[in-house]
Amino acid sequence: RDAVAGDAVISGCVNLTGLVRVRVTKTYGDSTVSKILELVENAGEHKSRSEQFITRFARYYTPAVVAAAILLAVVPPLFLGMTNAAVWRDWILRAMSFLVISCPCALVISVPLSFFGGIGGASKCGILIKGSCYLEALAGCDTMVFDKTGTLTVGRFSVISVIPVEGASADHILGLAACAEQYSGHPIARALTEACHPCSTGMTVQPA
Repeated sequence: RDAVAGDAVISGCVNLTGLVRVRVTKTYGDSTVSKILELVENAGEHKSRSEQFITRFARYYTPAVVAAAILLAVVPPLFLGMTNAAVWRDWILRAMSFLVISCPCALVISVPLSFFGGIGGASKCGILIKGSCYLEALAGCDTMVFDKTGTLTVGRFSVISVIPVEGASADHILGLAACAEQYSGHPIARALTEACHPCSTGMTVQPA
């Protein structure tokens, strides 16, 4: 953003050109960066349903897999009466292989990691998501409605097309609208005056 003398500068901005002297007017706790960091830190507290399910699943699955691996390493040699060291080594190797294959790390980590990746990727684009539960809710949305100019746009309006009723001229209607709005400073009024041109009615919009 461009800054001139007297403008407020958001903390965390990078000075690209020139020399800027800035006076600090707020403490760190009231700064924009502090609020953004607080939102990011609180994002981990709002877990989605899938994360909560995986957490509960891993609470029982992980001990069960470890216990099964221990039993696989100890029980067969004892019950089969095998006291040979090579046999114990084979069964311990099998138990370790079973533990690696059945380890829930990939399953448990994949779900929260995907949400963290999504939240991190959105933050790089300037979008702050309060938590994985909100990100999961967005996956089921097919329509989004915004009521504030500047949320997705830059506030620069332009006339794309004029659709008149039967028997009316698009240039005539646009000329009437521009004449009515030529002394207004509203962004939509400026878009109308910029789109208007001398038409068949002979009207010409003069700049305010």
